[in-house]
Amino acid sequence: LFIEKIFGSSSDTKSCFSHVGNLIAYAASGGVVVSKIEKNNDQRFQVISQRFFCAYTKSQRSCFDSALSPHVAKDTFGFLKPEQSIIVKGDTRNIEDDTDLPRSSNNSDLTPARLSPSKIRDRIKTTSCLSLSPDEKFLIVGETGHHPRVLLYSLAPDSNDFPVFVIHHHSYGIANLKFHPTDPKIFLSLGLINDGFLHIWRLQGTGIQLIASNKTSAIVKDVIWCDKNIITYGVRHLKVWKFEHPNDQLKSKVVVPRARTAIKGKNVLLGKFIDVTFIDATVLNENQLVLLTNTSQLIFYDSGSIISSYDLPEDLHGKVENILVDLANQKLWSTINDSIRPLDLDYVLTHQKKSKALPLSASKSQAPSPVKHNSLFDTATAVTSLPTVASSSLSHLSFPRNLNSDTTML
Repeated sequence: LFIEKIFGSSSDTKSCFSHVGNLIAYAASGGVVVSKIEKNNDQRFQVISQRFFCAYTKSQRSCFDSALSPHVAKDTFGFLKPEQSIIVKGDTRNIEDDTDLPRSSNNSDLTPARLSPSKIRDRIKTTSCLSLSPDEKFLIVGETGHHPRVLLYSLAPDSNDFPVFVIHHHSYGIANLKFHPTDPKIFLSLGLINDGFLHIWRLQGTGIQLIASNKTSAIVKDVIWCDKNIITYGVRHLKVWKFEHPNDQLKSKVVVPRARTAIKGKNVLLGKFIDVTFIDATVLNENQLVLLTNTSQLIFYDSGSIISSYDLPEDLHGKVENILVDLANQKLWSTINDSIRPLDLDYVLTHQKKSKALPLSASKSQAPSPVKHNSLFDTATAVTSLPTVASSSLSHLSFPRNLNSDTTML
C-alpha cells in the first residue's frame, strides 16, 4: 500500500509545526508530512506536493555490516545516502538491554543503526517536535517515549524516506528542536523536564558532532534564537544561553580544541514579573523579543534585560494564546480560540510601560510607521471563525520566509 495524500495533523502544539520558504512540515500519526505550497492563477495558495517521512521502513529494518562503507552514495544535495540509518550514541542513553547493539562510548560518534527485537522499542514513537532547516535541505524530528530519538532526514528529491542520522542523546523525550536561523548545519535539541538537557549539534562531513551542552532546571515552555543566542522561557523562567559559533571560535587568537563545551546560561532578572509564566514569544527585531505572559501582559526583552511591559485590555485577559509581530503592516497578531485578532503595534509600543531607561527602537529594515491610531484594534482586518481540522483552537502563528508575500501568515 502507498500513501497518496494525508489530511490533517495529529498534533495541536506549535513544536510539531515548521515552515521555511514554500515548505510546511507537520506531524501526522507516526511520521511527518512535508508539503510544498505555491500560488495558483487566482493568487491563492495550494498544496503542490506532499512527502511523508517515517522513522521505520524496510530499509532500516535490514541488517548489514557494522562498518560504514567508505563509498556511501550521496543525494542531489550532496548529503549522505546510506543503505541504513546511522546511529549517534550519547552518554545519556540507556543501552543495558540492547544486547544486539555494539557497545561504544560517545567518542565513537557513528555506528550503523540496528533495531532490537523488543516489542516496546519496535513500536512507533510519538512525534513531539520538528524543524526545517533555513536552506530547505534538512528535516529534524524529535520523539517522546522509551529511548527517544532525534531523526535527521534529507529533503533532496532522491533521498531516502528513512532518517540519515538517528541521535540517541536524550531521556524520556525531546521537547523542542530548532535550527540556527542562518546556519543550516547548526541545530539545538531540548529535552523534556525530566531530561532537561540543552544540546547544540553541528553537521559536518559524514557525521554529527555535539558541540555544546548544559542542563536546565526550570519548566521550559519553548526555546527561541535571538541576538545570535538561545533564549528559553517558561514558568518563572527567562534565560539567555550564550552560543559561540564554531566559525567565530576559529577566528579567535587563542583556540582551545574541545570536542564539546558547556554552554553558558544567565537568568534574566524578572523583578516584578517573578511569578509569571511566559507562554509565547515573537521576534521584534534582531535584538528584541515580545513575550506573552499568563497574566495577559506583553513583556519586551532587549539584549539580556526586560525593558518594558504592556497590559492587554481587560476583555482579552486570559484569552490570548499566541502572538506574532508583523512589522510590514505594523500589527501584533494574536490568537483567541478559533480567531485571529490584530492589535495596532504602533499603539502598543507607544503605550508600553518602561522598566528601564533603554530605547525600544523598531527594526531599521521595517516599513515606515503609519500614522498613530487612538484605537488599539484594527477591526477591519480582524479574522474570525476560521475553519479548523481536528482542533477547536489555533496553536501557532508564524510567517514563512521567502514566500514572496509580506502579508502571508500561517
